[in-house]
Amino acid sequence: MSSPTFYDFEKRVFELYNNKKFHEALDVAASARQKFPDKPQRTYFWIACLYSLIGEPDKAIATLENALDMGVWWSEQMLKSEPDLKSLQERSDFKDILQRCEKMKVEVQTKNKVELLLFTPPASKHPLPLLLTLHGRNGNARDHARNWISATLAKGLALAVPNSSQVFSTDGFCWDDPGIAEEDIIKSCNQIQKKIEIDTNKVIVSGFSQGAGRAVKIALSGEPIGCKGFIAVAPSFRQIDLLIQFLKPSRGRGLKGCLLRTYLKIRDLVRFSLNTLFK
Repeated sequence: MSSPTFYDFEKRVFELYNNKKFHEALDVAASARQKFPDKPQRTYFWIACLYSLIGEPDKAIATLENALDMGVWWSEQMLKSEPDLKSLQERSDFKDILQRCEKMKVEVQTKNKVELLLFTPPASKHPLPLLLTLHGRNGNARDHARNWISATLAKGLALAVPNSSQVFSTDGFCWDDPGIAEEDIIKSCNQIQKKIEIDTNKVIVSGFSQGAGRAVKIALSGEPIGCKGFIAVAPSFRQIDLLIQFLKPSRGRGLKGCLLRTYLKIRDLVRFSLNTLFK
């Protein structure tokens, strides 16, 4: 039997959290921190939230401070809007944490740029159909790709996963600024075209959460890349009125789409969606 993965621990933490078994969730989160030292952005955050929920605010603050001392940070917006950290909001040491996080964010943002992960199926023939997929808010291309790669390559498509240039935490990124997001996607599309030949009649755009909302906008507008369909997993639509204006012009294009409400068993959902769109 294979050892539990980080995502097995993550699933267990949230199962216990949703059942309000906070002490048990804390034990699992602490184990995850020890077993997966490369995931401090998530494990330290879970632990801080759980300490806050069980009435241990000093330990919650200490957890966040220890993470900062290691170079781990989160966006000020993320910390201030987190309901589980509500008990810390008025504390002066929590406000100090916010300031430190914001300083670290500014330093990282000045150096960051969009990156692209590109995968092609074995023994592939060009031109290739393409799935372009966008990570969610506070996600990254590396973690996002793991749920899409097997089904996509098995279907004979190339997989392109841009990593936004907009930082949100130590290892998390976002598409908050629409203008910057569009520039990042255009740069990614240019990189794809330089590396492989794409069948422009067989392009699918997809994403999770915030990335799904942006993918739907790309599909409906046809910019910056034309496509035959979209896959949106748990889409987050912050500006629904901007999407609505693209609905009417997109009629008659034969555009197909799959809207999926959950991220559970995502690999099965991706496989189902690709089979639906490529019938």
